[in-house]
Amino acid sequence: MEKNNPGSLDYEAMKQKLKEQFRTGKSLFSKGGAFAPLLEELLNSMLEGELEGHLDEEE
Repeated sequence: MEKNNPGSLDYEAMKQKLKEQFRTGKSLFSKGGAFAPLLEELLNSMLEGELEGHLDEEE
């Protein structure tokens, strides 16, 4: 993640990790995989939207 914006992904670092893990045959989707931060951000964003939708319905 970038230092100046904790909610954003560092795509350059992710790209380098992706290349390294792909070359060595390591899993890209495991807990320490290159796509883990992207998946985590996506899921958190989806859950946040779902929660906001439910809270808006209650008002």
